[in-house]
Amino acid sequence: MKQETLTQTISQETIKQQMCELLGWDEMRYVEYLLHNGRQYLRFLLPESSQLKEKLERSRMFWNWFKNMFRQMDMAILDGGGFAKLNLNNRIALFDAVHCPIAVASERKPPRCVMDDIMRAHGTDWRDTLIKSIQQL
Repeated sequence: MKQETLTQTISQETIKQQMCELLGWDEMRYVEYLLHNGRQYLRFLLPESSQLKEKLERSRMFWNWFKNMFRQMDMAILDGGGFAKLNLNNRIALFDAVHCPIAVASERKPPRCVMDDIMRAHGTDWRDTLIKSIQQL
């Protein structure tokens, strides 16, 4: 099991490095982009619940899930090799489109374990806020 985790981590680092190379970015720019998108994702996912957004934004479990999802989208872009053949402007446009926070928020929700982690850390009063926010989507 430990070996799978190590392999997965190496794989995620390789994906990030490939993406940085193809976009002409350094690692800092990539990480800043990921963080910005994560915050925007929460803004669009929970427009009426600023307190829950703040709690999720500080959750290690949320960020681990979001980084994993982000890298899965990167892998989808890289699969097939067509991405590398595009010119730089088209690569950046495609990268932005795939990672668009509005689209991602409409298609992907944090799993229950992430939300349960927040609720355990902050009491069950978050359950009502969460249910109302999801019902409004």
